[in-house]
Amino acid sequence: MTLPSNNSPSVMTTPTTVSFPSLNSTNVTNFTTMSPNDTAEVCKNDEGGVVQIIGTGVSVLIILENILVIWAIARNRRDFRRVTYYFIGNLAIADALAGVVFLYTFLVNDLLKVADSREGWIARKGFPVAFFVASLLSLVLVSIDRYVQFVYPMKYKNLLTKHCCKVFIVIMWILSLGFVIAPLAGWNCITANCTCTEGPYACEDATCSMAVPPFTKSFGITCVVVFLASLVVIIFCYAGVYISVSRHLKRMATYTFSAATVKLTEVTDKEAPRQRMSDIRLAKALAIVLGVFLACWFPVIFLIFMDISSSSDETPSFENRERMLFLADVCSIPALLNSAINPIIYACSLRKMGQELKSLLCCIFCCKKKAAPRLSRRGSETASSESLYRKNSVRRNNSVRKNHLSTL
Repeated sequence: MTLPSNNSPSVMTTPTTVSFPSLNSTNVTNFTTMSPNDTAEVCKNDEGGVVQIIGTGVSVLIILENILVIWAIARNRRDFRRVTYYFIGNLAIADALAGVVFLYTFLVNDLLKVADSREGWIARKGFPVAFFVASLLSLVLVSIDRYVQFVYPMKYKNLLTKHCCKVFIVIMWILSLGFVIAPLAGWNCITANCTCTEGPYACEDATCSMAVPPFTKSFGITCVVVFLASLVVIIFCYAGVYISVSRHLKRMATYTFSAATVKLTEVTDKEAPRQRMSDIRLAKALAIVLGVFLACWFPVIFLIFMDISSSSDETPSFENRERMLFLADVCSIPALLNSAINPIIYACSLRKMGQELKSLLCCIFCCKKKAAPRLSRRGSETASSESLYRKNSVRRNNSVRKNHLSTL
């Protein structure tokens, strides 16, 4: 290993030699010729600040929150037996796994300065993309589920069975993991073009992405196309849900006229079918989840769109690469927070989910001994019927005694 002087920049002479550029030098060191430890010295020398510490804490929060959601759904299958909650649980799994990747990036890779191999770098950058696609496709499945529920309610149970739901989830994960497998198989820029420049990684070739350095611009185009196609499906489904709900609410308050009388039939929320109102509340909560998801991830998608729209004929300057990497870090903050916000939306918008999460937290921290045993609906009905039977028996016995005394 040779160190450059301050006056003249050094140049790599052999594959085992690493040059450290001075502050005023723009020389780069090829990533493919460096050992993992050398990569850590050159590329991790300015990371490990407040942002990484906060990111580590948020990552832990994401993992814990989404594990609670998964636990709540698995623990109370009677209340969460609908197909929709399969997709919500799947979304929570994607968010929890994203939290694991973010935790590795902030804690292990940044704070502890553990270096990446070439494959590790691709995987560390690729898995967040895969989990983003998994979350997006989960929302697509949720929107399709809500569309069929409201537009074709009589066919819903036959069209979206639990077996069909599981098949959709498996296909969704295969498609999502393809965004990691394909770059690992060679759809990347590392082999010839990526370098380590005064701290961060960068890829000099014009066909490489400046926002996500290991990947090509064609990879970014694929991400944008998947996002836009999914967005079209989601908008179509929720438009159908909105139209169906509007028609239902109009039918809830109708006036029936006859020749002799005027009959007013107003159906209030309490008189409406509970199942239908529960479906409407669930649709509203999922619409909020969708809106927050789009708001949090739109900056990243817009940045990738700007990246792939740049000219592919000339090599980007060092300043442009630095600016794009900085914007990528800034835009990733709301994307990171999205995985932490979803469980809060579930708890606030879905009454049963909020009660179940509260019960879990109570059991974990403070009220394990005080918590009363929960009765199932069938058990509560049995208990109430037994109580009513005892009361009726006492009344019959008292009436028999009174009749007997009156005859004496």
